[in-house]
Amino acid sequence: MGAGKGKGRGYSLRVASWNVGTLSGKLLEVIDALKRCKVHIACLQETRWKGQRGVERNGYKLLHSGADGAKNGVGFLVAIELHKNVIEVKRYNDRVMVLRLVLGVEVVAVVCAYAPHVGLGDQEKWEFWDCLNGVVRDVSTEETIYV
Repeated sequence: MGAGKGKGRGYSLRVASWNVGTLSGKLLEVIDALKRCKVHIACLQETRWKGQRGVERNGYKLLHSGADGAKNGVGFLVAIELHKNVIEVKRYNDRVMVLRLVLGVEVVAVVCAYAPHVGLGDQEKWEFWDCLNGVVRDVSTEETIYV
């Protein structure tokens, strides 16, 4: 798990990224680790949960996106106190999601991305990179972005 801490205009935000391998049976364990590290937003990769929904557990809201094959899957765990600031959740596919929230006078875009690994075909890799490129390009220069 990696974390970054940003400060600006009266707030402190701690964002982390974690390839969880699978979220099945691990959600509460992951949340406990995030609480210990005082993480506000976690980008999760390889959740292996299918569908698109939101679930609230132990002070965090889970927003996720996964395909029917129950492989890949990305999501966000957002601290409940920040969830009220969320203005958009965009699910592109089972590898890319964007969360936008307002913090003070600033809009923050958090991009969760799960890149295809070495064993996959070029087509899937190009589709991922094209999607991610489009997502990053669409973020306004007025916004702070975390990828």
